[in-house]
Amino acid sequence: MQLVLSNLAINDSGNEISSAYFIRAANARLSFAELTWSMPDFEGSWQLAIDDFSATVKLPSAGNAVRAQMQLTHNLATGQGSIQIQDASWDFSSRHLSTTLLPAPKNWDINAGRASLVAALAWSATDQAYEVTGSTEISLDDISGFKDDIALTGLTTALNIKLDTQSGHEYQPGTLSIDLIEIGLPLSEITADFQIGADLSSVQVDALSMQVMGGTVRADPFNYETDADINA
Repeated sequence: MQLVLSNLAINDSGNEISSAYFIRAANARLSFAELTWSMPDFEGSWQLAIDDFSATVKLPSAGNAVRAQMQLTHNLATGQGSIQIQDASWDFSSRHLSTTLLPAPKNWDINAGRASLVAALAWSATDQAYEVTGSTEISLDDISGFKDDIALTGLTTALNIKLDTQSGHEYQPGTLSIDLIEIGLPLSEITADFQIGADLSSVQVDALSMQVMGGTVRADPFNYETDADINA
């Protein structure tokens, strides 16, 4: 990737260094979860004073299709640090998910709605790894997309997570609504309450209902085991 530094300053005989930066990511690629992503531009500033590193990060996406504000601190001697993520969002109507993947998928996409993220995380080094604590909220608002012949519109939900790598993560109960899933038979006005298990191995679903063929379908509470061969 192309990294541009400006206003570079070195003070106190080299004990402090700082600059603004800009990462022009047009030709940068990020490989993650077996997918290759094209990256947005990054800009901000950073400073290293003795062992204390701090940085600000901004995603200046054209038209604010993808945007975020982040503040990062880390102490090189103690291994302690934190990150605050604010005003992070993705407007899929302005920038479809497929436009960021290489090669772009042809059989699925998210092409409308908005995803938002707020997070506050802190970490500290141990003898074997880093311990991370904090909280994050992920919101999906009026998401639409498709996979093969299945189309979905109006997905809205929020997921609040308390993160703790030592004692385990805690997922707060949530609600989900979907305007329509078209699977050859239209399923509309879908609503449900859900609770994700701490280890992501299960999802408890309550109050599931939907409109089908002019009537209403409701389900008794059930627990979906993600690793099970059969779920009832």
